Amino acid sequence: MRRITLAVNHVIPEDSIREPEYEQMSLFTDYAAQEKEKEDREKERRLQEAMLKIKDKYGKNAILKGINFREGATGRDRNRQIGGHKS
Repeated sequence: MRRITLAVNHVIPEDSIREPEYEQMSLFTDYAAQEKEKEDREKERRLQEAMLKIKDKYGKNAILKGINFREGATGRDRNRQIGGHKS
C-alpha cells in the first residue's frame, strides 16, 4: 500500500488574486504567446467549471471519457459505488 500526504498553506480565494499594476518589459519575451496561454487557461477554467456544474446537476456519469464506454471498462460502474468499491 502506498500513501501520499498533501499539505497546503496560505491558500487564498481565486477572486482575491489581482494582476500587477506594472510590469518590466523584456526584449526576449514573446508577449503574444503569453497572452495566448492566458486565454487558453481561462478557456480551460470555464470548461472545468461547466463540467462540474453538469456533474453536480446530473450525476457523476453525466460526462465521461470515451474509454469508459469500451467493452470491459469499469468507470461507469465504479461511479455508482461508494468510494469506487463494492460495499
